[in-house]
Amino acid sequence: MSLRAYDGDPALKAKVINDVATDADRGWFINASLVERQETARAAHLDPAFVGLITTATLLPWPEGKTSAIEAFEALAPGADTAGLVRDWMVEIYRHPSHGVARKLAAPAGRQAAEAIVAMVEAGGPKSRAVWKSARSTLLAAPGLRPVERAYARVVAAMAWDIEASPGVASDVWIAWQHAVTTECDLGAGWDQESQNQISEALRKAMQQAFSEVAPPGQDATPQELKDHAVERQARIDELLAREGLDQDWRALSAYWENHLGPHLRGWRSTALATLCRACREALAFEAVAEGASQAATHVVGAQ
Repeated sequence: MSLRAYDGDPALKAKVINDVATDADRGWFINASLVERQETARAAHLDPAFVGLITTATLLPWPEGKTSAIEAFEALAPGADTAGLVRDWMVEIYRHPSHGVARKLAAPAGRQAAEAIVAMVEAGGPKSRAVWKSARSTLLAAPGLRPVERAYARVVAAMAWDIEASPGVASDVWIAWQHAVTTECDLGAGWDQESQNQISEALRKAMQQAFSEVAPPGQDATPQELKDHAVERQARIDELLAREGLDQDWRALSAYWENHLGPHLRGWRSTALATLCRACREALAFEAVAEGASQAATHVVGAQ
């Protein structure tokens, strides 16, 4: 059953915002345990799926993320239907004009299967796990999906769960969306994940070896000695990577991350957080949702 945001109480809304601003409730932290997160959701009268989405999207208590989280909470009216909010948010990111999933799915079978899932999400979704599983399988097995399309198809597949039974659904959708955007950027720049993993693992090993070989300066080291130590350690890392023939690859990958992928993801993140804040701002009051459902039921009965 969906919870009325803040139990309809403006004072509870103010407390939630203060708790996030002051790091007073660990349940909002990205590394919170499941029990902590559930207790926080219950105390704030917010759907667990919404709480999971907020923590994953904003990486609380990261300061920049805290600003976005507070903006979302301020936009969310007491009494709003937060489970409905999550569903509306998932539908929006599917249809978003710049970063949405729909525009990325060109294969007809994949697009049709994705549309079927989004329609179920928009309608409140079935309770049957078998129905959701079948929908996910149909989408992910759709013929003609190119690698980038397949990454975006996984975003829609992540939506295909009952929110009440699987409160982690919104978090999974956010993570899948970020992964799809990253995959699209990587492949567009000629970087596949296997190559990045190989270079990153070589760097990890080189750093581990360099840290063990180049003794750290003493506690009373001067600024110049600290600088010389850093230069020596980096030179050893470069030497070890060169021995593996990966020094130039590492420089190229590092430049790609800094100059291309990083700015691209920051642009996506800004857009993605805006969709979350907009969903909070536009969330329907719980009473309005209940009234709409009642009218729909009356209409069905009348038609019969």
